[in-house]
Amino acid sequence: MSEHNTSRYCPECGAKVKAPIEAFSTPRKCPKCGTIVSFIDSPRAPIHVPQEIPPQQSKDWFDYCTYACLVLVVLILLFSVFSLLMGNSQFILLLGVLALASSGFLAIYFSQLHISIRKSSEALEAMTENYALRSRALEEAVNINKGFKLNFDELVNDEYRRLAEEVKQERDESMERIAWAENKASTVDALGKRFLKDSVKWISSRLTPNNYTASRDKLQKVIDFCRKSDFVVTGNEESELFAALKSEYEKVLLADHARQEQARIKAQIREEKKAEKELEREMQRVESERKAIELALEKALSESADQHSTEIEALRAKLLEAEERAKRTQSMAELTKAGYIYVISNLGSFGVSVFKIGMTRRLEPMDRVKELGDASVPFPFDVHMMISCDNAPALEHALHKAFHHRRVNKVNLRKEYFSVSIEEIAQQVEALHGEVEFVADAEALEFYESRDMSPEDYAYVTGQLEAIGALDDEGDM
Repeated sequence: MSEHNTSRYCPECGAKVKAPIEAFSTPRKCPKCGTIVSFIDSPRAPIHVPQEIPPQQSKDWFDYCTYACLVLVVLILLFSVFSLLMGNSQFILLLGVLALASSGFLAIYFSQLHISIRKSSEALEAMTENYALRSRALEEAVNINKGFKLNFDELVNDEYRRLAEEVKQERDESMERIAWAENKASTVDALGKRFLKDSVKWISSRLTPNNYTASRDKLQKVIDFCRKSDFVVTGNEESELFAALKSEYEKVLLADHARQEQARIKAQIREEKKAEKELEREMQRVESERKAIELALEKALSESADQHSTEIEALRAKLLEAEERAKRTQSMAELTKAGYIYVISNLGSFGVSVFKIGMTRRLEPMDRVKELGDASVPFPFDVHMMISCDNAPALEHALHKAFHHRRVNKVNLRKEYFSVSIEEIAQQVEALHGEVEFVADAEALEFYESRDMSPEDYAYVTGQLEAIGALDDEGDM
């Protein structure tokens, strides 16, 4: 902003000078008359007003004496004329003396009167001069007032122009700031929209059935960051973003459910193939056993009817048993949904009241239980129930549905672990299938032995395993 100029006047020549107000703080040279002076606010120097002429003292006492003398002279003259007419000389002499005294007094009076007139004239001249000076002072005061008014008007105009210039400059600066702020707001808005869009896209692309809560928290943090960065995210927009996240999560769940269903079907197919192979092997074994028994029975009968009667009866019993096993195997092969429902626990791995409810179609269901406890958990499973039924998938699904709200893993539904008591499971099985026997308490032999083993016993067992090379064999596996 430029410096503000003000007007001042030279007291010698009355020249008007404009300069910054700081320049008039010290005497400076007048550009017109060349005199070094202190410039003043008015176009003329202050005028000296003459002092008042003191009023003359009152002369009333002198006037009274004058009147008395005049009356006395008149009386003396009258007595003189009267005495002259009467012929009294002494009296006339007295009157003459009185007249002489009166004349002297009159002379003094007229002299004082002359002096008084002269002084009055001088006072009149002084008053006239004073009047003239006052008139000139008044005229100059009027001129000064005009100068002040002119200077004031100029100051007002200068101040108005200065304020107008400041207002214009501030307005221009405000417009620049507004334009900059609008540009920044536009940039922030564009960046905010891009950042929010990319963040939502990134969060949605990493959605899994297991991380909805974490993804929702990430989205909330993104929205909070945008608001702290002056990017406005309204409540409606926030609700729409979370609704879109839920929609994406539902799609992920559907896709994952489809994958899990395919995996389940594949696992079921593999399990059925294993069961079929086991059935085939069992049927072949039973058939071979039956044929061997028949051959042995025929041989025993051909040798002698009386001999080996006990052996023949035993062979016939074995043959009958083999035929029964063959029938059962054939019946199980024909029933594609027949199988076993197992309820198992692992106290050392999952704690108390956590059970796995699963299904297997194998002829030996314990083989499946052993597979589950081979390498995936530190301790073997304990079997609480082993239920044989004609429609194992239906019973398994019914139990899973009944205890769905008690699942340990609430995201991955393929994990068949439930936080429930064995009594509740038994009650549900009885309602769906019928009375069933179960083992209430888990044996958990290895868990309890490991828990109760002292450091000395552990060192002893470890030493024995090292002695027989069991630990070395474990490392080679």
